[in-house]
Amino acid sequence: MRELLTTVRPDARAAASYRASGLWRDTAFTDDLRRLAREIPHAVALVNRRGRHGREDVLTFQQLADRTGRIAAGLRALGVRRGDVVALQLPCWWETAALTLACDRLGAVTVLLMPEAGPRELERTLAVTGACVLVLTDAAEGARNVEAAASMAGRLPALRHRVVLGGAVTAGALDFTTSLLRCTDPLPDPTPLHPDAVSLVAFTSGTAGTTTGVMHTPNTLHAAVAVAAHYGDGDGRAASQAVASGPSHVLAHARNTLHPLVNRAPAHYADAWDASGFLDMLSRNRTERIFASAWQLAQLVAEQQQRPRPLNGLRTVVNTSMPLSREPASLIRDVLCRSLVNSWGMTTGTAGVTCAAPEDPDDRPARSIGRARAGVELRLDAEPGAPDGVSRLFVRSASACLATFEADSGRLRWDSAGTGGWFDTGDLVTPDGCDGHDGCDGLRLVGYPYPAAQDG
Repeated sequence: MRELLTTVRPDARAAASYRASGLWRDTAFTDDLRRLAREIPHAVALVNRRGRHGREDVLTFQQLADRTGRIAAGLRALGVRRGDVVALQLPCWWETAALTLACDRLGAVTVLLMPEAGPRELERTLAVTGACVLVLTDAAEGARNVEAAASMAGRLPALRHRVVLGGAVTAGALDFTTSLLRCTDPLPDPTPLHPDAVSLVAFTSGTAGTTTGVMHTPNTLHAAVAVAAHYGDGDGRAASQAVASGPSHVLAHARNTLHPLVNRAPAHYADAWDASGFLDMLSRNRTERIFASAWQLAQLVAEQQQRPRPLNGLRTVVNTSMPLSREPASLIRDVLCRSLVNSWGMTTGTAGVTCAAPEDPDDRPARSIGRARAGVELRLDAEPGAPDGVSRLFVRSASACLATFEADSGRLRWDSAGTGGWFDTGDLVTPDGCDGHDGCDGLRLVGYPYPAAQDG
């Protein structure tokens, strides 16, 4: 897989188009952070609810820049250089954001590991990616991997350092606070990767049959958060937002860490899912937009009905899973927020592929995943054996990943340049049967009875 990091490239024609549209650019996230620390140093960048610690941490852009710089200096002191791989298995803490931004400053590739991944999957991922540094925590599900990582270190020649965030630092491991956060070495000069080079690797959950590695670039991640008004907030202003998903999910990384840098609007997030605590956070910080799955929204509705809080800031609720039936959609509008939209996407496409609009009829979220969002092209191909009107969905998007690979072997499965940028989702769709407010038909998912060519 290490060879793929330097050899895969975007489709040239699509790249030129995305640059012309402004969705791709030639600057780095480390440039954004440094600029915001100068221009609006005291503005809030992140609000991090830490249920495990019973507190809420608030970081300004200046504080985030300072801590990112210290961590970057610490990583460089450990020998991390441009092109090296740093693996993270951490909760949704501000340290996760600062670490990924520190890697961006150094030009290191970040690997986001799922928090629930056990020792066997952890070792396989470290071997395939060739990570030289692993940062993990002794909290909750990460505790067993702290011990396991010590025993597997001898079988991973590329792994030079294990860094533990928390109190249980095993023999041979380093303490995060001492080695990184409080490093006193001079700040390293920024050496970010090219915006079209692989900078982040994440993994699918394996629900489509096999776990797949997904490679993103600074530009595919930028496109995920570059359209501030996409979700129909009306005035085009970037909104404060909260995402109810884990740190290994690319959507959470983009919206928790990168949205504030690109849109000058704060991200609010929690380290563990808890409907009561999540609502308290939304109320206290007047969060304007939330992204959550259908089952999370059902829990939020039930909790809000049981103990109502003022949600005066909330302007849009985005359902990130399958379309909602009519009754749950109605409850969400009555209890949480009148503006409800569906946004359907994949790990391979960080920003979502389709999205409904608040102007659509109230019953549309119950039967549609919406229309292609800005920067997304859809292609419907005939599917052998499928009923009339049912097509296989292909996607080409500015926020789609650059390539995918087999998690077990590191072998390339799909790449943008070799396919003209078209990704086979493996999903079957049909028109949703209703014209949108703009006269454009949307799509309805009808299932996935056939094996996908690439894992989504």
